[in-house]
Amino acid sequence: LQVRRNPTTAGGEEGNRMIIGAMDLTAVVLAGGKSSRYGSDKALAVVGGRCMIDCVADTVRRHVEEVLVSVGDPSVRYDVEGARHVVDRVPGAGPLAGLHAALSAMHTSWLLAIACDMPFITDAALEALLEARSEDALAIVARTPDGQRHPLCACYQGCILPVVEARLRGGNRALLALLDSLPRVRYVDLSPDALRNVNIETDLSLISRAC
Repeated sequence: LQVRRNPTTAGGEEGNRMIIGAMDLTAVVLAGGKSSRYGSDKALAVVGGRCMIDCVADTVRRHVEEVLVSVGDPSVRYDVEGARHVVDRVPGAGPLAGLHAALSAMHTSWLLAIACDMPFITDAALEALLEARSEDALAIVARTPDGQRHPLCACYQGCILPVVEARLRGGNRALLALLDSLPRVRYVDLSPDALRNVNIETDLSLISRAC
């Protein structure tokens, strides 16, 4: 483990807080969806003066070695500082294809996967996930107290790549089914506020609390 200091923010106090992060960790911000319910590219929805994808990336980068951005279209690029783009190798296969692309591209043992439409995600929530990691768990997955699982707010060991590849080949693309297929999954209960996502434009009324 390595201790790093947050960049100074306008508020000062938060920017000086120390975060303990494991260096053997890559993050992927998944932005390859069609945003069909939202009506436009929701990764670019403006939240607190910034694009939603930037809000998510700025939070996760404090905890990881590298940030990846997963896209489905090779012509799409987001202006996310310091991020490397990875393109789905299986077009049209949804977020499982984005997870596969990131697992294939990373150089670390663990992957932190976060959807681009989760601007409420906090350092504390991520720290809870990261601290729950152990060699005997293949995935560490966020869960709300009512039992709802969030596979796009989760840590995955790189060794699950063959399982993901096999499920893509078989057309089994559901992320919850992936979790059910893994023999050792650990769940971490987090606040529903931290896991709230944006699927339709009216959800933006909730975002004044984010970022």
